[in-house]
Amino acid sequence: MARAATRGLPYRNWPDVDRDLWKRLTFSDGPFDVGGALSHLRPASLNTLQNAYGFFLKHVFDTGVDLTQVAPPDRASLDVLKSYLASLDGLAARTRFGYFSALYQVLAKGYPERDWSRLQSATGRLAYRAVHSGTRRDRASTPLTPDLIRLAHDLEAVGAQNDQPCRQAEALRDSLMVQLLAYHPLRLKNFAELEIGTSIIALGDQFSISIPACQMKANRPLTFTLSTALSAKTRTYIETVRPRFPGGENRSAGRLWLRFTYGVWEKAAISHHISRLTERGLGNRITPHLFRHAAATTIAVTEGADAGVIRP
Repeated sequence: MARAATRGLPYRNWPDVDRDLWKRLTFSDGPFDVGGALSHLRPASLNTLQNAYGFFLKHVFDTGVDLTQVAPPDRASLDVLKSYLASLDGLAARTRFGYFSALYQVLAKGYPERDWSRLQSATGRLAYRAVHSGTRRDRASTPLTPDLIRLAHDLEAVGAQNDQPCRQAEALRDSLMVQLLAYHPLRLKNFAELEIGTSIIALGDQFSISIPACQMKANRPLTFTLSTALSAKTRTYIETVRPRFPGGENRSAGRLWLRFTYGVWEKAAISHHISRLTERGLGNRITPHLFRHAAATTIAVTEGADAGVIRP
């Protein structure tokens, strides 16, 4: 999105109505106020949205529209949107999706009473194209979620058949790591820092993952409950497998992922480990971040026109 920063209309040059819109969307909430619709986003995300919206303003201005005379929602006519998309030709499919997604967020949040279905549909179609963009090799190297689940089951079978306690523990741990990432593709930092009793919590027979807003990229808390089957495997790992690793004696606290070498298992090392597992099991090195692409690709392949759900 850096291109928008150099070609877009700088915030200082925005019309007053647009600066007022931005302030309304981003002001922080106080003890007696409700924050703006975008106030939950981190500064980096807000900067990206601001640059992208400035890029759209510059395009509208270049078409001869007087920004001071046309209200922000009225500028996004079908003709303008078509010419805006044409102006993005030559950019990567994901970049074009990013610009339209940012525009949709700002206008839909700023003017929720207006009908934005046309812009929403266009953004969804661009998301679908973004998922299918890249080289043939790139597309071939992105697995579907079922491929990753099969890998997890293969690792579990290897662990069950191994007579060496250490190798068995590693295989069962690896199986849970792959399966948890496949079903719930957390960002690497959040995945690596899962803590028993803090971010992964036992709730009766099931486990819940809860990550506070301060640890999330979008500055929004994330909470979800694992399925019954995945919860059972998590409990088995915590109670019978994890204690075999150094530092795993405490079943109610500590990092979820342990290894047979001392020290905290950093996220870079975990990423390398997952990549090696997928390369051996699937023939391609799939990093934890690409697990997120796998989920997006699965949605795009199975849902088609509903690919707009990919981004959230």
